[in-house]
Amino acid sequence: MQVSIKEVVSIFKRNIERDNLRNTSSRITILKAAYSHKGHFSAETIFNAVKVEAQSVSLATVYNTLELLQQYGLVRTHKFGNQHTEYEATLGYAQHDHMICLDCDKVTEFCDPRIQMIRETMGELLEFQVEKHALNLYGHCQKASCEKAL
Repeated sequence: MQVSIKEVVSIFKRNIERDNLRNTSSRITILKAAYSHKGHFSAETIFNAVKVEAQSVSLATVYNTLELLQQYGLVRTHKFGNQHTEYEATLGYAQHDHMICLDCDKVTEFCDPRIQMIRETMGELLEFQVEKHALNLYGHCQKASCEKAL
């Protein structure tokens, strides 16, 4: 189920109104950039994408807005092998998991319905309502394209 940027902006605005925060054009620009980006991104990537359009936006504003988006469940953070924080849009995107190469830090997303079945089965067995999960598998690329493989 893909969600439009217009819908995401509407959800964000409702949240910041509820919390009595300011609805600034900088926040909206950052939100739109995050949802326009495909895959994982860093705060620096978003900063570089918005600095032409919104010259008054600082890197600190990007970090603060991404933190707010995370609180509202609109982005998710990851720390993969390189230990740098990466983000990804969450609303309207399918649950997926990651394989991370310990040599080159390449992140490969995958989706396997068996993981969803395990999640549901464990929830039933343990009488636990699972809201979300994160599965990161760390290993080594078996491809010749892995730049740092030994």
